[in-house]
Amino acid sequence: MILFAMTLLIFVAWKFYQQLTRALGGELRLAVNLANQISNGDLTQTINLQGVSSESLLASLARMQHSLKDLVRSVSGNALHVSEITQQVFELTNASTQRIDHQSQKNRDCRGGCH
Repeated sequence: MILFAMTLLIFVAWKFYQQLTRALGGELRLAVNLANQISNGDLTQTINLQGVSSESLLASLARMQHSLKDLVRSVSGNALHVSEITQQVFELTNASTQRIDHQSQKNRDCRGGCH
């Protein structure tokens, strides 16, 4: 009887392990390592989804990684655009300041010589 109970327990534990592994999409250690790499900003890792359910943790990590890559690309592009516009505003402001200074100098010269 004890042998049967132990065999049944081992069988149930093995089935539970298989279900858990399937839900994760792989080994728990792999999922934890990938999650840690992504949380540290490393979006370069390739997540192999061959034979993995689209509802698994690994598939979710892959989708999250892809979304974060897209977000980083978008933010970088917007930052570059803001930098270019800022440079244009600086150049226009600088040119306007020079024209104002030039006009002020003409006004001073005219006041001094127009009396």
